[in-house]
Amino acid sequence: MTKHYLSDTPLTFEELFEEGENPYDKRRFFKFALWSESKEADALVDDLISEYQIDYSPIRYDSKLQTYRDTLRVILCNALAYQSMDIIVSLNRSEYGMDKRYNPASLSYRITISLLEFLDAKGYIALYRGDKGTKGAKRRSQFEVLPRLTYRMSTYGFVVSMLSIHTRAETIELKRAKKLSGYNDRDITYKRRGILKEYNEFLNTNRKHITILEHPVTEPIHMRCIFTDNLGRGGRVYGGLWQNTKKLDRRGITLYGQETVEVDIRNCSLSMALHLSGYEIEGDLYDIQDYPRELVKQAVQTMFNISARSDKDGINRTADSLAQSTGENKAYLKQMVQVIYEHYSHLSDWFFTGQGLMLQFYDSEVCFRVIEEFIRRRRIILTIHDSFIVAKEDQGLLEETLRDSYQYVIGKLPILRVE
Repeated sequence: MTKHYLSDTPLTFEELFEEGENPYDKRRFFKFALWSESKEADALVDDLISEYQIDYSPIRYDSKLQTYRDTLRVILCNALAYQSMDIIVSLNRSEYGMDKRYNPASLSYRITISLLEFLDAKGYIALYRGDKGTKGAKRRSQFEVLPRLTYRMSTYGFVVSMLSIHTRAETIELKRAKKLSGYNDRDITYKRRGILKEYNEFLNTNRKHITILEHPVTEPIHMRCIFTDNLGRGGRVYGGLWQNTKKLDRRGITLYGQETVEVDIRNCSLSMALHLSGYEIEGDLYDIQDYPRELVKQAVQTMFNISARSDKDGINRTADSLAQSTGENKAYLKQMVQVIYEHYSHLSDWFFTGQGLMLQFYDSEVCFRVIEEFIRRRRIILTIHDSFIVAKEDQGLLEETLRDSYQYVIGKLPILRVE
């Protein structure tokens, strides 16, 4: 198979920081933040750089030598973390010129590509343009780790337990127009960055106690807080493989060798909107006439998230969106959305105004208070936005903390649901 190193339609850098990865998929995105300070990594990097200069291409300027070393270290850390998987990587020049806060090792396009091509030429990796083994339109460039590199890493004693996240890796991300953006720090970024630093350190120290799909977590965990448009919209925590685990399979997650429970805020977004508007809640808020509950829930979330010129336009656009995602008849969906809108007419100021991200901000405030308490107690908690997984013995602590946190942020008591 002929290899081409420059993809016509490469993966964009923003996609490398996707909101969650599929634990069932034998692919991983190349992580710019993976790092190792071990002497074993130092020795392997130095020897491969010498091999690069002798057999492949001399480094012309000593001032660039450290950049080569740092870039190769990141590549090797990815190779070690995901040696049994295909590693998806961007081969597009523009994607390496992002804000330095998202590129802690200052990887450059030219040096990254040159080192990947060197490792490919020497038989350490197999570098492909697009999806390996497919024909037609190619979307993603990727590489796989070959036995020669696996053996080389093992002879140097470079093992997974030596992997970490770069000390300058950013945990607070801002996306504008769906692209990572720079920002000026404020009280909220300082506070949340501090909490996430402790949370990541604690999770990584204790990741041997986390089992997902009967496999202990070995790869480094990098939980991040993602805002949208500004630092008051969104703010949810992403990054854990457990977040994309199928709901039924989450029951098989263990912590400290124990069974776990999952507790969430029932009808979270809708509950918050009602509470913030001064209303009390009871029962299942998505139980409306005889419409399927999950369809009603999806409709309400869409009604919170879209912006429209008028209520009529919002109802129509919501029905369009649902028809596209569910395949249901649009007339049926439009009638359902109309019923929901009338049922919650007292929330008209919340619908079709794009305020779903405001509600996400509030549930993220609750989430961070819960994380803080569990860090203080030195107990593992796995977050899934408004849902939390803990060891069964910590269920009481979680329910108490979640109620207190919700009441502090929203001013009312939530209805909790236990799985």
